[in-house]
Amino acid sequence: SDFVTHTTTRGTYYVLGVPSPWLTHKGLLRIYDDGYSKVDVTIDPPFLVSQSVNREVVRAFQLDPSGAIDEIIAAIALRFVGEESAASLLEIWRLSNQAVEAAPIHGQFGDIGFTWYRFWARPFVPDIGAIPEEDRRYYEKHILSHFNNPHNVDMAADMLWEIVSPDESDRFLQDYDADVWEPLDQAISLSADKVDQLPETTVARKLFLETRDRLMAFRCFNITMRNLYAWIAGVHGYLKADDETKKQSRLTMVQDMVASELENTRTLLKLWETSIVDFMPVSAFGETMHDYGPNFGDVLRKKISLMEAYGDRLPYIDPNYMWRMPQGSAPVSYT
Repeated sequence: SDFVTHTTTRGTYYVLGVPSPWLTHKGLLRIYDDGYSKVDVTIDPPFLVSQSVNREVVRAFQLDPSGAIDEIIAAIALRFVGEESAASLLEIWRLSNQAVEAAPIHGQFGDIGFTWYRFWARPFVPDIGAIPEEDRRYYEKHILSHFNNPHNVDMAADMLWEIVSPDESDRFLQDYDADVWEPLDQAISLSADKVDQLPETTVARKLFLETRDRLMAFRCFNITMRNLYAWIAGVHGYLKADDETKKQSRLTMVQDMVASELENTRTLLKLWETSIVDFMPVSAFGETMHDYGPNFGDVLRKKISLMEAYGDRLPYIDPNYMWRMPQGSAPVSYT
């Protein structure tokens, strides 16, 4: 029998084509050093990401696991954009790799759960239950949940367990704000500068434009992840606070989260409407639990309108939500 393991070489599960070549190499080398000779590797699909440094690192590792990774990545940059722009592309990759390594993306929320739980579709408001069910239907019909799952009104919960605690969320929030935004924003800025500098018809400009838009989408993804942690830490912290000072501090956190996610959703909507880059998977046959569909812009606009309408509510989670009956059910009598 064969002894097989798995690793991913993508910068993130959801956003396509995020460069993280050093992290990719580190993951492959760790598995190789552990004695595995066969590895199931997740890569960005070539038909959606035609030039992927992460994929090229996998190719080089297959040929020579002992190769000098800095030299390999530098050679890839030179091959992709030529001598004039290779240094800039290399620096963008370094900054992107730094941001990917620093981002505290929780496994269940940050991979397939990102679409399961509809984080780019659902409104991040302090009291989700205040939104009428018919107004939540546009995203709840695709969510991995059912009518009385507490996750519908409490982003930290699912069924009978807690996915991420408020304390964990506080730590993740601090990690994001301390370590992620500076390198990621620098990478986006450098990519945008190269797009402005290079002639429109050049191959190099096309790659820098793709890189810019993918990193912008990656930033939107991470802002949403950051705000998810802020929702959990802020809403639960507000409800558990035992004095007015703590309560007010958590309320401010929640209000800042709402403002941040509103701005982030508007940025994502603009990117969706203007970019020619496939920065996320889209189901041509319509929205599903696993993917968004061609109506993604309408979904974002609905999220924005609901956040504008309900974003100023006080934090609240119905503690008896899981005991509710489906809408329209007849009352139960025990007499």
